[in-house]
Amino acid sequence: MLYEKMLKEVLLDNERQLSRYLEELQTLPSGHLIYINRNNKDYYYHYLTPKGFRTKSKRVGITNDQPLIHALARKELLQKQCEIVSKNISCLEVAIDSYEPVDERDLISQMKGAYATLRPDMFTPLIQGGGNTQKYQFAFLEEDLKHMTPMGLRVRSKSELVIAGRLEHFGLDLIYEPVISLAGQTFRPDFEVISKRTGKTVYWEHAGMMGDIEYMHKFQEKLSVYYEFGIVPWENLILTYDNADGGLDVRLVDAMIKGWLL
Repeated sequence: MLYEKMLKEVLLDNERQLSRYLEELQTLPSGHLIYINRNNKDYYYHYLTPKGFRTKSKRVGITNDQPLIHALARKELLQKQCEIVSKNISCLEVAIDSYEPVDERDLISQMKGAYATLRPDMFTPLIQGGGNTQKYQFAFLEEDLKHMTPMGLRVRSKSELVIAGRLEHFGLDLIYEPVISLAGQTFRPDFEVISKRTGKTVYWEHAGMMGDIEYMHKFQEKLSVYYEFGIVPWENLILTYDNADGGLDVRLVDAMIKGWLL
């Protein structure tokens, strides 16, 4: 969906560009520029084709009329730009209509036969976890892992980058997006951490899209399943949230780590 969105944004940008070009063309004079070199001197003419009451073409000398020469030159450039942008718009429309995103979740859900019996994580590549752990994690939608911690762990968001970086800083063993199965469903908490204080496994979930109602609804549904199976805050679940500006307070992250994991 990311690339389809990008194509649509490029299409919209080209349509706006074409609109600006056409709007400016309306302000420029009709006709085009003609150049003649006579006796080593340059002469410019404004050539007008038959139009309306003008039944014959007309050529008017404008060698000394720089503003008109400039307007006709600008018009010629805009017309060529319009041709290219119009062609680009047509190509983009075709590309968007025929574009088919690679959706791993959808493809996995369509698997048949023996493949339909496997967990979703069985289709994903293995990458080594960062921090001090030697465990491995299943990388789901690996192309979205754009941010890397000092210890080499790749994560999806800047807030997760902060959390993972602080966990590494305090020497905690962690796995990013471990796979857990609850009530026949597969879940991926953001982090699985081994508490130095208790030696037990603690999960960490970070809600980074507070303004997205659908996202928060799904987040709450996930938490309700967690609660049902004994994964609850202040025991084995840490919850953090982005603030209203989409930022994350590192001091809060450190407080969580020191209060519950060290």
